[in-house]
Amino acid sequence: MKSENYPPKSDNYVALPLLYIEGQSSAKMKFVMEDIVQIIVEESLHLPAMFTIVIRNDYFSGDKDEREWKHQDLLEIGKTVKIGFSASTTESEEFSEEKKDYLIEGEITAIETHFT
Repeated sequence: MKSENYPPKSDNYVALPLLYIEGQSSAKMKFVMEDIVQIIVEESLHLPAMFTIVIRNDYFSGDKDEREWKHQDLLEIGKTVKIGFSASTTESEEFSEEKKDYLIEGEITAIETHFT
């Protein structure tokens, strides 16, 4: 005998990152978000909060339409950065209202590169 509730309905919780970098248009930030590899926010009682953003910024991208180091102009020491999340779920009426909030606001104090 099958139940109406089988298979159980599952809702997927998805937290989408929000990223604001001073001086960048929302259209430019959309392209940046496609190349985000990792966002880390660290908070401590005894140390200042900090964040790390890892961006794929290839010199030779392999795509003839992309220019090399396309995000080079994005990052400058001293620019304001805000990092947050947009909470949403799929297929759930209880969470139809999207909520957005920023976790941290700071400035770029260092830039590192990794060549592999």
